[in-house]
Amino acid sequence: MQTLLPAQRAFLFLGFASALFVGIPDTMIAIYYVRVVGLGPLELVLLGTIVELVTIVFEIPTGVVADLYSRRLSVLVGIFLAGASFVIQGMAPILLAIAFAEVLRGLGRTFSSGALEAWIADEIGEREAAAAYIRYAQVRQIGAILGTAIGVGLASIDLWIPIVTGGALMIGLGFLMIALMPERGFRRGHRAALSPVRGAITTLSAGLSAIRGRAILATLIGLTLILALATEGLDRLWEAHLLRHFTIPDLGGLDPIVWFGAINITFMVLGVAANQIVRHVVTVTDDVAVARAMMVATVLQIAGIVTFGLATDFGWAVAGYLAHMVFRGVNGPLFTGFVNRHVESRVRATVLSLAGQVNAVGQVTGGPLIGTIAELTSLRVAMVAVGGTLLPALPLLLRARRQAGS
Repeated sequence: MQTLLPAQRAFLFLGFASALFVGIPDTMIAIYYVRVVGLGPLELVLLGTIVELVTIVFEIPTGVVADLYSRRLSVLVGIFLAGASFVIQGMAPILLAIAFAEVLRGLGRTFSSGALEAWIADEIGEREAAAAYIRYAQVRQIGAILGTAIGVGLASIDLWIPIVTGGALMIGLGFLMIALMPERGFRRGHRAALSPVRGAITTLSAGLSAIRGRAILATLIGLTLILALATEGLDRLWEAHLLRHFTIPDLGGLDPIVWFGAINITFMVLGVAANQIVRHVVTVTDDVAVARAMMVATVLQIAGIVTFGLATDFGWAVAGYLAHMVFRGVNGPLFTGFVNRHVESRVRATVLSLAGQVNAVGQVTGGPLIGTIAELTSLRVAMVAVGGTLLPALPLLLRARRQAGS
């Protein structure tokens, strides 16, 4: 297939552009939910739970489709669905419409999850992909910085504008990637010639066998679950925590939403720098070195989120949140490369989708748990509880390090 860009450039462009366009609504959407739609803490978390439930149902089927037919097509479908989700939410500020849009968003994520990582690994090779995942994370953070700045500016006019704008741009990106995204490394296996049901069952069975046959993969799947328990509650409630427990410092009479944009931009700038350090300090193709780096990052995540929950000073709270998010961003690409090195190409998207489904189970479990803690006690206690959910990740990383070194 003749396309305008080689695979790695298309991969990085997609990372930058999608983060830019999603960044326009993403920073403002929780504030939109609170101010315009009038949602409370538990409702905010339950919206995230909808996304994760969709992921649980569709993550494996869409991963199997990517392994059977086309990783490129799967990614493109995901882009279009994400864009449609934002447009619907901005145009219809009612809970039912937003819930439906979040279903689309979750479905879109399942099409992209696993398929994108598997696609680039096939196009440029597994060793090169390990470094590309970190570079991808960096360009995404740069794109998100610009998107956040644009989103804050548009939100100062009206909160719905950045949401619809970002969604429309994502739809446009989907059409552009049709021309830019090659698919030369993927080959349909013999299972694609079977009936859709038989092919899917055979591919899923091969993916499960790959996990059962490698102890380190089972450990990494367990790690996925633990890391996921901490994410949903924090992502849905951190803005509410700052709004409820702190007096937001005045910025020359500007709306407090500018603070949220500034916090996100700072996190992304620090994330770019942190991943650049990782590229130079960590041998990303060495599993032992990666496990060690992930352990350090996880400890710093825990320290950051506990600080965020306990701080009584706005500056300390923001510093804790930033520390947690920066080191969470470091763990992501390291983990993806770690898993990829232990999976055969023919079932790569399926195995990554299995990991994505486990991630969704963790978020479905952890999100409502943290939301309920927030409702019954306080958002402070809930944020500290997020740190507690990460503690079991440390012995799992120790096990992964031993298994990688054996």
